[in-house]
Amino acid sequence: TGKIQQQVIQLSTDIQQTANQIQLYLYIALAVAVFIVVFLLYFLANYITKPIEALTLAAKQFGEGTFIPVNLHRRDELGLFAETFNTMGHDILQTKQSLEVELEKTKELDRNKTEFISVAAHQLRTPMSGIKWVMSMAVEGDLGEVSDELKHHLKNGVENADRMIKVINGLLDLSQLEEAKAKFQKESKDILTLIQDVVTTLAPNAEYKKVQIKVSAPKKKLPQVKVDSEKIKSAIHNLVDNAIKYSPAGKAVMVGAAQVGSEMYITVSDQGYGIPKDQQHRVFEKFFRGKNVVKVETEGSGLGLTIVKDIVDKHDGKIFFESEEGKGTTFTIALPLK
Repeated sequence: TGKIQQQVIQLSTDIQQTANQIQLYLYIALAVAVFIVVFLLYFLANYITKPIEALTLAAKQFGEGTFIPVNLHRRDELGLFAETFNTMGHDILQTKQSLEVELEKTKELDRNKTEFISVAAHQLRTPMSGIKWVMSMAVEGDLGEVSDELKHHLKNGVENADRMIKVINGLLDLSQLEEAKAKFQKESKDILTLIQDVVTTLAPNAEYKKVQIKVSAPKKKLPQVKVDSEKIKSAIHNLVDNAIKYSPAGKAVMVGAAQVGSEMYITVSDQGYGIPKDQQHRVFEKFFRGKNVVKVETEGSGLGLTIVKDIVDKHDGKIFFESEEGKGTTFTIALPLK
């Protein structure tokens, strides 16, 4: 019995030692596992996550206009990517600086061009007006009797002088608009009142051409629009005058206003000759006149629509049109209400 007890005690001791060894091995394995996990997290954070975050932040700041180089002194893929990003950023900055220099030169050239046009137009207008005045006096007989043939040639000269004066005045209007970009006096105005003022002014022209002018307005009162009233009236005047000028007798010109979303639409429609489809892309170019209207209306500077677009642009608005040759044209000015 004593021997058996000794064997049991020895067995218990061996089991306990084995259990202690297993427990020690488990602690060691757990410690190694924790170390490996910590090492992996540290590695990921310092060698992958942080560089990616730095690149992402630099790309975001670059997109907002600020370039900050990413310094990764590594020869792996991320280091190569950072090096490429830095090179690209420096190249773009240099290109931007070059473009800014060229843009400033272009602005200076544009200012010089505007000043030259203004001075030249002023210098030309006075002598042209004098020439027209003298020829008109000769046609009227104030300078003595002239033959019918000479009177015919003088009348042609008066018409050409008048056409030249209109071109000069158009150039002056354009140069003044370009010089007065910050001088627009904007106030809240009732757009229908401005339209009615223009229609009243142009009524004699319409009567002479035997063309009706119809003004349409919605039943609901329109909100006021913040505009430079004289400039907008000038834009509407040009559109309505063109519509009258290029409409055959017996036709009608429709002028209207309506609120469309957050914009005020001003429309001028005619039943005239329309704009040829292959020429519509040139409508707002300086001195452009459609081939079909030049045949029926020889006078015109081709600057009216250029002036209209410039005025609308300076009101943060837009102008567009629909036209079909032989059926008419509708111009629409869209002005922001806010």
